[in-house]
Amino acid sequence: MQESRRVIKNIKTRENGNNTEEEDVHSAEKLKLDKLEKTLLLLMSDDSHTMERYYEKVRGLLYCERNKILLERLKNRFDSGGKTGPEAVLSDAADGPEADVRLLTDLIGKWLRPPDPEAACEALIRTCGILNCDRKIACINEMLENAEINEEDRAALVKETAAIIEERKNFKNER
Repeated sequence: MQESRRVIKNIKTRENGNNTEEEDVHSAEKLKLDKLEKTLLLLMSDDSHTMERYYEKVRGLLYCERNKILLERLKNRFDSGGKTGPEAVLSDAADGPEADVRLLTDLIGKWLRPPDPEAACEALIRTCGILNCDRKIACINEMLENAEINEEDRAALVKETAAIIEERKNFKNER
């Protein structure tokens, strides 16, 4: 799987020069994923047990770079005994993009702590995992539509797609 990820990065580099940033073609999906990830952060911010249990899984799952930074700051707050909770996440986001602050403010304004934070966290992890897989598959499909991709790269992309589909099935089957 690592090999085909390298192939994807190399193909993107060839197509875009040195710019390996993904295009914002799927911005609606990215916004939805960003909102779900921030909701997951808020959920984890209230409970040290939930943070301990899901930190590693969530860290590997987050797509939005800014949310990864917020997760690390939140983890540091838990580790140092600092202030936690939704307001702490908002405070950590204050030095970032205004859109992050607005989204978090909106989410916090509607925030109701679920009766079972772990079940809610697991459901959000599944949803984010499935959306991430869908995003990766869409990206690969766009690359596969490019007629200039050689057969070796095409085969690696098809192999990567199969691995992502399997990963998606695993997220769907988690209960």
